[in-house]
Amino acid sequence: MAYAIGRRVGNAVRRNRIRRRLRAAIDDHAAELLPGGAYLFSADHDSMNTPFPTLSDHLVTLLQWAREERA
Repeated sequence: MAYAIGRRVGNAVRRNRIRRRLRAAIDDHAAELLPGGAYLFSADHDSMNTPFPTLSDHLVTLLQWAREERA
């Protein structure tokens, strides 16, 4: 699991906060992850202001798409 959050997003505090939000969303949906899969999650500055339920829903959509592509 890796997170790509560039410096354009903001300072280290802001980037770490976004990273923590992504980790929390991923933890909520860990069952959706493919075993042995390698994941790279990228985020932009809008990720900070997106409500958590919306961020979580986007994550579920991406994970479902990844499962369909792999099948």
